[in-house]
Amino acid sequence: MSRNPSRACSNCAALLVDPQLLSHVKSEAGYEYTVGVEDFHRSVQRGCTFCTVYRDSLAALDKPIDLDSPQGVPSGESLPLDVDMDLVRKVKYVLLHEPDVEAFQISGQFGSCPRTASNYYIVMADRASHAAKFINTRPMNPETGSVETLTKAKGWISRCLNSHTLCRKPSHSLLPSRLIDVGCGDDMIRVASSRSMAGPYAALSYCWGGPQQVQLTRETVATLETQLSLHSLPATIRDAVAVAQSLGLQYLWVDALCIIQDSPEDKMKEISRMEDYYQNSYVTICAASSPAAYSGMLQPRQKPVYNTFYNDFSITMRCPDGVLAPIILTSNPDHGYSADMEPLNHRAWALQESLLSTRRLIFGKWQVSFECQSGTEADGGYPARWTDVVRLDRGLGYFPLSDKAAVDATAVEKYYELWDYAVADYSRRGLSVSADKLPGISGVARLVQRVTGDEYVAGLWASKLKTDLTWKITHAEKRRPAEWRAPTWSWVAVNGRAKWFRARERYHSLVAEATELSKYMVTAKSAGTPFGELQSGEIILQGHAMEFGWNGCQKMRFGKCTPPIVFQMHPDVDGEFVAFTDTSVGDQRPFRLSTNSESNEKLMMITSVPLTGRDALMLRRHADGNYSRVGVMGCLKHPSIEYGATMDEMFASCPSKMLRIL
Repeated sequence: MSRNPSRACSNCAALLVDPQLLSHVKSEAGYEYTVGVEDFHRSVQRGCTFCTVYRDSLAALDKPIDLDSPQGVPSGESLPLDVDMDLVRKVKYVLLHEPDVEAFQISGQFGSCPRTASNYYIVMADRASHAAKFINTRPMNPETGSVETLTKAKGWISRCLNSHTLCRKPSHSLLPSRLIDVGCGDDMIRVASSRSMAGPYAALSYCWGGPQQVQLTRETVATLETQLSLHSLPATIRDAVAVAQSLGLQYLWVDALCIIQDSPEDKMKEISRMEDYYQNSYVTICAASSPAAYSGMLQPRQKPVYNTFYNDFSITMRCPDGVLAPIILTSNPDHGYSADMEPLNHRAWALQESLLSTRRLIFGKWQVSFECQSGTEADGGYPARWTDVVRLDRGLGYFPLSDKAAVDATAVEKYYELWDYAVADYSRRGLSVSADKLPGISGVARLVQRVTGDEYVAGLWASKLKTDLTWKITHAEKRRPAEWRAPTWSWVAVNGRAKWFRARERYHSLVAEATELSKYMVTAKSAGTPFGELQSGEIILQGHAMEFGWNGCQKMRFGKCTPPIVFQMHPDVDGEFVAFTDTSVGDQRPFRLSTNSESNEKLMMITSVPLTGRDALMLRRHADGNYSRVGVMGCLKHPSIEYGATMDEMFASCPSKMLRIL
């Protein structure tokens, strides 16, 4: 990919070439210097790349500096004509995120103007440059599917298999029920039963993007087991076949072609084995940048453009050994690529495919990368930011153990912590079939259950069920699905990002400790799928129950405490106060008039039960005497409040009740 050649003014060029100035730039404090506004104008007009890009970054401010007006007066502001408008600029060489990615941070302001523009320029070096000996980051390789790229990927996988002790090796005896045989030749493949197969296989993780033109169904199974033309497949699956063949593999697992899509029995059986399929694969091919199966993943990359001053340019820098060599700088206002940008990481099913895979070959928007339990590799492109997605991918694999006896208490707690992260990530993602909410994370749940020995209860864990009930919906839709899929006390019952704030559990109170979970029961739709869809569920809580009228406000003050205690109300569903009805129990009266004779304000009657020293359930009583969860309420911080004691004061005088929550 061609680069814009740079032209640097004397000030900017010296920063990277002069040994003394470069040492200041790389110091902790950085290097600060002043440029007259006329000199800055002149450098821009003469084509200094640094000054031009910095000028453009100033233009991106809400009230940009108008460099074409007299003395550079900020647009929309009135400054005295005698104000000092020289540019004070600071340059610093910094490290960004993991792994060690080098960047220049350039910031500055004009005179006394309070607004500061700041930019990061990530430092890269072509492999042919002498600077590549000292700079690890490489520019984007636009040829995603080139022989060079795929050969490099094969090398990454080979090193993992041969030298990484943390990474699980595939077992040729643990194969999926069906695989695609990609070694038939003449652009033909076929679906085959694994009973007659042996050898490694790749698995594909991708976005369907709607109904698939070619699927394995009861009607097509006989045909697809005979032969299937590559040309009839969507581009992403064709590309996955090409990648598998380039890696020397004969078999590929693709859900649309290896699970009978119109057979509930086959789907149930195959989904229950998803954990094994991805953990045991030679590699999982991730079509991360493809929003749909027809999009493909091996097409040449186009560099994304965030704004007008986003560009690459080359410039000369003095290397640590004194040699002058070309480097590449890219203006990167987002400080790096994030995995959250990829369409695949917005698909719910893809999370467990990612978490359960020992090795992943990722075809992203900006790079081809490889991730395993021991580290990461990338074929150039913008460096990946370590997000929840990446942290989770690597986290589960550090304990690839099969039974609880082999896991110490620290590892068990790590799995619970990772489950919390997984739910927070998973619940923000999209599902095309609402009923898949539990099946879509069942493989991860099965793994956590196997290691911890705990009982899975509708997305929660029996050993910590009382505190697990304190989940909150923090982002996204915050609405209930049209059809029932879980009891109201489970995060599965709501669309939206569910999170736990575990630090709040350290606050103890006598009334919270007195709350007892006397019964819990969930019934799966099928006895053979305890991690899948549910038929029903209930819990019974016994505890101090306070009743009050709630008008839908975000905060409520309870005045009987000294000082008054304020609770943040966290409803599970936006607008549920206004719209909530439950026809299943025949209750069409969600409101009760206020007892205040001067007000006809509508109130929802809430029953609240403490769970921790800071959090209490918000429940609504139905006509049949059962309850449903409508949210949680949390005590807000106050310098004079001792959380546990305040909760005790609020709830201790409330009668103890037994509450059946559906």
